Amino acid sequence: MPAKPTLLLTRPAAQSQRFARQAEAALGPWPMVISPLTEIRYLEVALPAEGAVIFTSENAVRAWVRRAAGAGRKAWCVGARTAEAAKAAGFDAQAVGGDADALVADLIAQGVRGPLLHMRGTHSRGAVTDRLNSAGIETSEVRIYDQHPSPPTPEARALLAGRAPVLVPLFSPRSAALFAAAATGAGAPLHIFAFSPAVAAALSGVEMASLDVAERPEADAMIAAMAQRFAASGLA
Repeated sequence: MPAKPTLLLTRPAAQSQRFARQAEAALGPWPMVISPLTEIRYLEVALPAEGAVIFTSENAVRAWVRRAAGAGRKAWCVGARTAEAAKAAGFDAQAVGGDADALVADLIAQGVRGPLLHMRGTHSRGAVTDRLNSAGIETSEVRIYDQHPSPPTPEARALLAGRAPVLVPLFSPRSAALFAAAATGAGAPLHIFAFSPAVAAALSGVEMASLDVAERPEADAMIAAMAQRFAASGLA
């Protein structure tokens, strides 16, 4: 009987564990390896005292909370999960868009006025600040955390070197690029699930058994893509 595929999760540990619970609730139990490819390191920066805030990730919210509370300050957030984290931190938070492109489009369409502060990681895509300024919405940015690369764990390396199928959900272009480097010469059949087209584009050069892109940038859509792949290819 063929070996059951293993789910390889590469986000920071807390986020990987949360996605694992969601996936198991929807799809049942799976062999699983957690091997974060980035380590979040918070940066010691001054937090501006005024202006509505843009959070494009939960990591930015966590970095802010280390220094100050939200205290009712307005926050525009990418995705419901980030908005929930900002609300819990005391922000008057609103979810707008599921990725940076949607956030920019939503803020422009809503006629939001600045000044805005984009709290971001050192690695970020979408040119949020530049595009909002070009649209006449005064925006500045603060790099509040770093996504420091981490090597695959020995367990992850052994998994990639094996012959059993590996299921790999990838949630950012940064993690996709790091995975592409880690997967060079991998012998395992790789079934990759990308959070967005931008994530898929960062996988150039990776040999894959399959690549599926979520219909929208949300965890539920990633799990739906996995379920469809299982049904189509008999991975389950």
